[in-house]
Amino acid sequence: MIIIGILGIILSFFLSSVLLLWSCRIFKVAKANLKNSFLIMLLVIVLGVLASLVLVLLANIIKIEIISQLLDLVAGFLIFHFLLQKFYQTKLGKNIGIYIVLNIFVVIISLAIVIPIRYLVIQPFYMTGTSMMPTFQNRDYLLLKMFEKSYQRGDVVVFRYPKDLSQYFIKRIVGMPGEKVSFANGKVLINGQALDESKYLASGVTTESAVTSEFILGSDQYFVLGDKRDASLDSRQFGPIGKNLIVGKYWFTGLKANSQ
Repeated sequence: MIIIGILGIILSFFLSSVLLLWSCRIFKVAKANLKNSFLIMLLVIVLGVLASLVLVLLANIIKIEIISQLLDLVAGFLIFHFLLQKFYQTKLGKNIGIYIVLNIFVVIISLAIVIPIRYLVIQPFYMTGTSMMPTFQNRDYLLLKMFEKSYQRGDVVVFRYPKDLSQYFIKRIVGMPGEKVSFANGKVLINGQALDESKYLASGVTTESAVTSEFILGSDQYFVLGDKRDASLDSRQFGPIGKNLIVGKYWFTGLKANSQ
């Protein structure tokens, strides 16, 4: 994931430089070129970070928290204006126009990239409750893969609650389509054979049946359980879930909740 993050930063920097070049050409800046755009954006980032650090320090010393963000925006533009003037000898009015157009470009491109990723590729999920402990804690921030539609036993998935489609649950798949799921001696049985769940269940956890002790799954159904079996509302109560209710499969944990 570190590599993906680094690649994302590099891509963002390159894209911002290209957008700056386009913005300059809209305002007919004769000397505008890609090399200078790279240098300007690099210096904007470096000097902007330094300016933000100074403003944070001043805010803590003289208590100007309320206007610190405004000052940060002003400092960012002044740095941008100074660099454009230095590289292209452009005047304040033109630099204001370039700054506005550049930010409009950034917003449009960001939305064009983020919205498809957010709804078709990766989606965040905020864990609430303790039904998936110890695998996930309350308030963990997870990322889901939206594009993968093949599910295996042991996968953790987020799905719409069958009895209220406005709610989303997160559970682990233990039963696959066409299988018979039952319970005996605190174990999950798949087609009569005890399921080994030692990889994700805490030591000593047992699984008791609820209203129904045996389930026959349809060709497009999955049986899901929480990892903390005594604190989980799952397929034991509401039955198997259809594949059409699954919205995403767990990918990785973005932020872990602070343990208290």
